[in-house]
Amino acid sequence: MSNVSMPEEGVPPILCAHLLRKVDEKLIELLTSLPSVESDLQTIAPQWTVRNVAAPC
Repeated sequence: MSNVSMPEEGVPPILCAHLLRKVDEKLIELLTSLPSVESDLQTIAPQWTVRNVAAPC
């Protein structure tokens, strides 16, 4: 059973798929602008660097 309560009346979806390409472009722009030193910094996950997290992008 889920703890998420559904409203009595339907809520229309927020359509944002058209924004994803722009978000991807900006993320790639940011990641490619990082100096190597910054891409090798540790993230909050001790075994992961910025480069590890960004690799799937």
